[in-house]
Formats: sequence, C-alpha cells, structure tokens
Amino acid sequence: MTTIDRTVAVHEAGHAFAHHQFGVPFTAVSIVPDDESYGRCSTAPEAIDQLTGIVEDTERETDPADYDRIMDTHIIAWYVGPAAKSKYTGRPFLECLEGQGDDELSWDNIFGLFADVSEREAYIRAMQRQALLQVAEPAHWPSISAFADALERDCEIGGATATTIFRTDLSVARDRT
Repeated sequence: MTTIDRTVAVHEAGHAFAHHQFGVPFTAVSIVPDDESYGRCSTAPEAIDQLTGIVEDTERETDPADYDRIMDTHIIAWYVGPAAKSKYTGRPFLECLEGQGDDELSWDNIFGLFADVSEREAYIRAMQRQALLQVAEPAHWPSISAFADALERDCEIGGATATTIFRTDLSVARDRT
C-alpha cells in the first residue's frame, strides 16, 4: 500500500468510526477509487432518508431534540474523516478539507437551516471541533487505526463486519484502561 492508500484508509475509517459511535447505519466502507472519490463510507438508505426528512422539514415538525441529534451526528461523521486524516498526516485539519466532498456535503445540508451566515459558520466550526475531539479521544484512535489496517488489507468492508471490528476493538481498548 502507498501512503495515499493509507491516508484514504484512515480518512474512511474515521467516517466509519463516527457512524458506528453515533449509531448511523452504513452499508460498506471502501478504498476502491471510482470516478467520484478515492474511497467512501456508504451511509445506509434509511439514514439518508432520515437526514433528508430533517433537512426538508421546513415546518419544523420534527422534535427539536431529535432534529439536533440527527443533524449533528451526520455533520460530525462527515468531518471525522478529514480529522482522522489530519491526525495521521500531521497536516492542519482545514487543509485536509480542501478538495474533499465532506465539507461540501456539510454545507449543502445545513445551508438552508441558518438564515444568518455567522450562525451557520459558528455551527460548522462547532461540528468540526466535535469531529476533532472524536479523533483526539485516546480510546478512539486505536480503533480508527485498526479499521484502517483492515481496509488496507481488504479494500472494502461491509457495515456488519465493520460494526464487529469496532465493537471488538473498543472493548479491548476499554479493558486496557
């Protein structure tokens, strides 16, 4: 594997880890490049439908607590990939966002939620900080790194297998502390 492959594996492992931590279902994680990206963590259709429902809920019929939780977990999960890449490469987080679809996804999904630009920017910064904290948590990095190892070896991992890997690795990490 090349350094680029390892960086992509760490990036996608970060997304998968956050999905697992927040209970956002995903179907697969891959570092097989295609026309759109070097890798992907494929969010399950039901999670995408849930997020779409939140974004399109202009009448705000969704319970505000559910609305915030769902929105926050998706946005943080998008940012944990670049946060993991930043930790692995030592490059600044914002530099790791350049040219990434993660930032575009976040902006696209929250653009209409905040009328005030400064509120929107403050929200994005808060979600980025939360993503960085997920990666900085000492018990989390070994799981992200171990999952990146598995991705490098297998190139694609299904959602159920990913969940098993994270559960196993996190329980080992808890036992060490």
